[in-house]
Amino acid sequence: MKSTHQEDYRPSVDVLMRPSKGTNPRAPIYALVDALPDDINVVKFSWRRALIGKWDVIHLHWPESAIRASTRTRRWLKYVLFALLLLRIQFGRKPAVWTVHNESPHERGKHLESLLLRWWERATARRVYLYPSVTPDERGAAFIPFGDYSQVADRLMGDVQVERDPHRMLLFGLLRPYKGIEQLLDAFDALRHVDERVRLAVMGRPVDPEYGRAVDERVGASATGVEFRGELLEYEELVAQIRESGFVVLPYRRMYNSGAALLSLSCGTPILVPTSATMNDLMAESGPQWVQTYDGDLTPAILSAAVEQFASSAPLREGARALRGRSWSAVGEQYASLYRSLVPKSRPATG
Repeated sequence: MKSTHQEDYRPSVDVLMRPSKGTNPRAPIYALVDALPDDINVVKFSWRRALIGKWDVIHLHWPESAIRASTRTRRWLKYVLFALLLLRIQFGRKPAVWTVHNESPHERGKHLESLLLRWWERATARRVYLYPSVTPDERGAAFIPFGDYSQVADRLMGDVQVERDPHRMLLFGLLRPYKGIEQLLDAFDALRHVDERVRLAVMGRPVDPEYGRAVDERVGASATGVEFRGELLEYEELVAQIRESGFVVLPYRRMYNSGAALLSLSCGTPILVPTSATMNDLMAESGPQWVQTYDGDLTPAILSAAVEQFASSAPLREGARALRGRSWSAVGEQYASLYRSLVPKSRPATG
């Protein structure tokens, strides 16, 4: 007869994850690695380990990043390596997990990249979606929210006090054409002509130098009250910028998931975003005092209404958190359950 200890024994699960611990200790994905229970062992990704090493489950968050490179030779090498990995997943019956952060990659890749990503999608055993409204009702799909960034923000800021300006709006993150920056500048210019209290900050690294120059020129032609910094901000300064702002505006032309939205809410700063199924989920979760949505093009009237709405709802946000159900410990347990479900309880050594 087995002892209770033996009956409760749970074999460890080796999860090959990319990105993984050590990638960037301040990145939110690091919090997921730390939140996983003791029986889940995260194995740092390398191509050698992926192709011939020992692991039970592979988990990718942005598969396109695994096959992109700055030179043609390196890109083709990664295509071959990724194809070999997919063969191991399929014919070696190695379960794969994909957290679907975006509907499609932000930048369009080569034709072969698209083929490989479609192959990856077919090969995955579980696809994890970050919002309930976009989680398909089909086998292999699961909803697990992304954890909040409050621990990162609190640790970086500590006891530093930042005075919030209700008339200051902020856009930050990687600057890409689809994010509607030019439309925001147009709407802000028109609002600034009738309300000189408003200010706008646009901060982040452009996706390429040419687009950075275009944004810089457009800012130069704008009304006063616009601050532009085309560079990547350190987390400490970024969190301070977010907490100084009355709200963060993210006028993306396609709004699916946004790390900027989650970071802003985790810092106690509300957001103005275009209407989408996922942002409606976020508003239902947090409340209209935290998330305001709008339809159609961003206009001066929408910006003006957001300034007034967020200023008047500030007492409701005082001492409260927008993302109450997104603790990393809960998220870690959900991922752990998913990993365990993919690995037989009685199995040979990983390989």
